[in-house]
Amino acid sequence: MRISEARNLNDDDITIDDDAGDGSGWVRVTDTKFGKSRLVPLRPTTMTAIRRYRRLRDRTFPVPKTTAVFVARRGTRIARSTAGNTFREIREAAGLAGGPTEPAARLHDFRHSFATNTLIGHIRTGGDVDAMMPVLSAFLGHVGPEATYWYLSNTPELAAALAERIQARGGGDE
Repeated sequence: MRISEARNLNDDDITIDDDAGDGSGWVRVTDTKFGKSRLVPLRPTTMTAIRRYRRLRDRTFPVPKTTAVFVARRGTRIARSTAGNTFREIREAAGLAGGPTEPAARLHDFRHSFATNTLIGHIRTGGDVDAMMPVLSAFLGHVGPEATYWYLSNTPELAAALAERIQARGGGDE
């Protein structure tokens, strides 16, 4: 999910999946970069964290000023700069501020890492990459698989996973 999409979520965009029975859920993303809405599944652990956050938010702001899921210190919808500044504070407190040879992590890096690790996991379990790309593309809110291929291009970890798979199948000996 893009930062702007998370910032624009409202409480009624998040739903618990009662049919699953495991506490999982989904979020309806409507305010997207390309104007296409989509559903994003949420794991039970994510739903638990969201419920905990909402309880804290609602205790802090018993009279809501907004329908937003994520709010700033004044109880209003969180601004992009606030999200970035908060992430920087957390990153530095966790000792992940980067250094002279290592760039500092950015909030958007979580999105890219999710996409990369999802595809690497699919490759390592013998999955069909071409079949997975439209699914991953829809999940990320890309216009089509071509955009997802481009988004993931030049990712060393992904190239290494593909090379391992080719080697395991007896290829790449030349």
